[in-house]
Amino acid sequence: MKLQDYAQKLQSEGKALDMVDGSLDEQFPSDEALRCIRVGLQCTLEHPRDRPTMCSVLKMLNRDAI
Repeated sequence: MKLQDYAQKLQSEGKALDMVDGSLDEQFPSDEALRCIRVGLQCTLEHPRDRPTMCSVLKMLNRDAI
């Protein structure tokens, strides 16, 4: 299984935060981590035409929600 597939699987199972480095000991804003994970998954879609532009990525990362 590719890393991208594994990440997508965790996301679809509601376990996306399992991807966060355990050494952070849950000392991070989970909503921000989830936002980064969602954006990262969009940026690694198989077909480049389906991926967001860098401008869109910046907007998504700076918003309260995607």
